[in-house]
Amino acid sequence: MSTLTTDEEFAAGIKDEFGVVYSADGLKLLKCENTDLIEYQIKDGTEVICDWAFEEEFRGGKLQKITLPDTVVSIGESVFCGCHHLQQINIPDSVLNIGKNAFECCSALNQIIIPHSITSINELTFFYCLNLRQINIPNSVTTIGNSAFCNCESLQNIDIPDSVTSIGDCAFERCSSLQQINIPRSVTQIGENPFCGCDKINIKSELDRYVVKGKMLIDNIEKRLVAYFGCEESFSIPDYVTTIGTYSFAYNNTLQQIEIPSSIKTIDSLAFRECKLQAVSIPDSVTFIGNAAFIACFSLKQITIPNSITSISDNTFAWCRSLKEISIPNSVVSIGANAFENIESLTKITLPDSVMSIGNDAFSNCWHLQQIVISENSVDKFKKMLPKELWHRLCCLKKVFGKE
Repeated sequence: MSTLTTDEEFAAGIKDEFGVVYSADGLKLLKCENTDLIEYQIKDGTEVICDWAFEEEFRGGKLQKITLPDTVVSIGESVFCGCHHLQQINIPDSVLNIGKNAFECCSALNQIIIPHSITSINELTFFYCLNLRQINIPNSVTTIGNSAFCNCESLQNIDIPDSVTSIGDCAFERCSSLQQINIPRSVTQIGENPFCGCDKINIKSELDRYVVKGKMLIDNIEKRLVAYFGCEESFSIPDYVTTIGTYSFAYNNTLQQIEIPSSIKTIDSLAFRECKLQAVSIPDSVTFIGNAAFIACFSLKQITIPNSITSISDNTFAWCRSLKEISIPNSVVSIGANAFENIESLTKITLPDSVMSIGNDAFSNCWHLQQIVISENSVDKFKKMLPKELWHRLCCLKKVFGKE
C-alpha cells in the first residue's frame, strides 16, 4: 500500500478528536493537523503512516510520545521529520518498511529499537538525531543507507550484525562521539567515507576486501582510500593507494598538511571538503580531480596544479577564501562552473591559451580579483568566455593581459 496521500483520499478523510486525519477505510493515517499534540496513540487497524504525516520541521510542534499498533506495516518518508521533542516511540514487529528521513531532526530521541521485521535502514533515516545514544540493529537488516546516521553526535558505539552486506555513503558522517564500530565479514560493499568526521573512532574489521590500516579504510582491490579518520595535523598518504575517494578527508578539523604520493591518479569529488589544509601540491600522476574536491578549504593558501590535469571540475576550489594567486597549467582545456567562486582573497589568476571553455560563475564573488593574465593572442577568445562585468572591471584596471 502506497505511503503517498492523494487529494482524493484527503478530501474523503476522517479527522478524529485529536486533529489526526485517516483515510475513509481507516487503513492509512494521512496527516496530523494538530501541532499542539503531545502524546498520541495511533488507532488499531492502521496499516500505513503516510509521508510527512507528523512532520513538524516547518510548522512547529510539541509531540513527545507516540504509540503504534501492531497493525502498522509501513512508515512513510519524513513521517516524524523535525519532531524535535519526540522522546519515545515503539516500532512494532509488524513494520516492514521505514521510509527515508523518517526520524530526521528528532533531536530529543535518545534510544530506539528497530524490529526484526526491518531489512533495510534507508538513507537519512536518523539524520541529525543529535541525542541518539543507543541503537540496536537487528540481524534482519542487510543494508544501511547513505547518511543513515549522519550527525548522530551522541552515538558512541554500534554493532553491525552479520546480516549486513552494504554500508552506504557517509552512513555515520559526523558521528563525532562514535568510539568503536565492528564491521563483520558479511559486508561486501562500503560507500564513500562512511565515517566522515569521526576522529575518535576505532574500527574492528573482519573484512577481506576492505582493510583497516592505522587510521585509514582501504579498498584493497581498487586501492582506493575509502575513509581517513585520524586527527593529525599532517599526514602522508601511503604509496600503495591510487585513488583518494569521495569525502576521504572531508570535514577534518585538524589536518593542515597532506603529502600526496606519485601513486595517486584520481582525486574524487569532495575528497578534501572543509579541511583546514594550508598548502597542497598535486603530483603529475594525477589526471582527474572531481567536483568540489577542495571546496570550502578556508585555510588553503597555496595550491599547485600539475600539467597532467586537462579539466578543472565544477566547484573545485569554491570558497577557498585564503587563496591569493592561482596559475592554471597549459594542459587545462576547460574550467567548470563555480570553480573559483567566492574566493574572497583571490587577486590574480593566470589563464593559458589551452583553455577553451569557462563555466558559469567560475569567478563569481571574487571581489578582489585584480588581474587575469592571458596572452595578447587570446584576448578575443577570453573576452567571449569571461563575464562582461569582470572583463570591464579588469580592463578599467588595465590588468587583463601581458606582463605585470
